[in-house]
Amino acid sequence: MAESELYRKGAALRRQLLGDAAVERSAREIYSDPVMKKFIDLATETVFGTLWTRPGLDLKTRTLFASSPTLPPGASPSWGCICAWRCARGGPKMS
Repeated sequence: MAESELYRKGAALRRQLLGDAAVERSAREIYSDPVMKKFIDLATETVFGTLWTRPGLDLKTRTLFASSPTLPPGASPSWGCICAWRCARGGPKMS
């Protein structure tokens, strides 16, 4: 895949959200497979480059909206785990 501007922006944001170590590890362990490489290239450009970098919401708010559907009703302790996991991996602090 040729690297478009959206791909470059998406790759930078993905690295910011997940952290250098996680991106490098997944590149080595998962995305070395040609099929999976195509998948992450598409996700990097469309999800991270197009959706996550569009204007209108700051990164903290966008992360909150993206993470909230993973919270089952009545399971507020899970929310703390999700926030701790995000912060431990270099994601934005959600306090």
